[in-house]
Amino acid sequence: MAVRENPKPHITEIMKSYRPLLLALPCAMSLAVTEANAAVLIYDDFSGNNADNVNGTTPDTNIYNANTWQADSINYLRADGSLLDEAGDSNNVDRGAFLHVGTGIFATNTTYTVTLDFGQLEQSAIFLGFSDVSTPDPITNLTDSTAQTKGSNNFAIRVREFTNDQDVAIWNRVGGANSQTIVNATMSDFNDASYVVSMTINSNSLTDAEVTINYGGSEQTVNADLSGMQYFYYGVEDADLSSAQGTMGVVNSVTFASVPEPTTATMGFLGLACMLFRRRRN
Repeated sequence: MAVRENPKPHITEIMKSYRPLLLALPCAMSLAVTEANAAVLIYDDFSGNNADNVNGTTPDTNIYNANTWQADSINYLRADGSLLDEAGDSNNVDRGAFLHVGTGIFATNTTYTVTLDFGQLEQSAIFLGFSDVSTPDPITNLTDSTAQTKGSNNFAIRVREFTNDQDVAIWNRVGGANSQTIVNATMSDFNDASYVVSMTINSNSLTDAEVTINYGGSEQTVNADLSGMQYFYYGVEDADLSSAQGTMGVVNSVTFASVPEPTTATMGFLGLACMLFRRRRN
């Protein structure tokens, strides 16, 4: 008696078996795209004119409010991201631009990233981070916007290129006392047009959050109090011995974003599809 071979499943039957997954994937992908698009909270690529100060310009994205950058009245911070030393003397240039976001910048149990894209740094340091309510308020005292020393609590990315002192660090001001934690000090200069440094913030606790930078294979973490933060800022400081006029560096873009995570709806679509697929196979 001849043994009847099982016929190979027709392509139509195969497609029917996978139909639940095929139907669910577009929905899940659409949700994932929506989540990713909603992740950017503040972004600016500084596409203004070199002749203009960044003061009064509006970031490309700011989901919190319609506030503008508030910078000191001296044109050290240009609308195209250039950081200029117009004095050309040995006085310490220390200027910043503040975006008043207000309370509620951070939520608990959320991961955030802060990204600084910069270049052509010479005899100066760039800061990018957050500050709490400062005394005096930088918005009303713009002639003294020492960005990294504003407020009782302050934390930021710091990149520095002084004569014999180049590094990436976490700047951390706690209770009015300044400190820096070096992440990587092996680079020789920052002469190229673009370098990217990112800082990760895990807000499991708003009063004791973990702030981490990984750069050049080295990683450091400090703890920061997020509860009173109201300002997103960037700033520049030149070396005390620098006496040349000209560009101290360029800020290509700044980004503050929440890290997208799969939502319950996204995972639900995929989970339901897998259950239906399994039942159909059985």
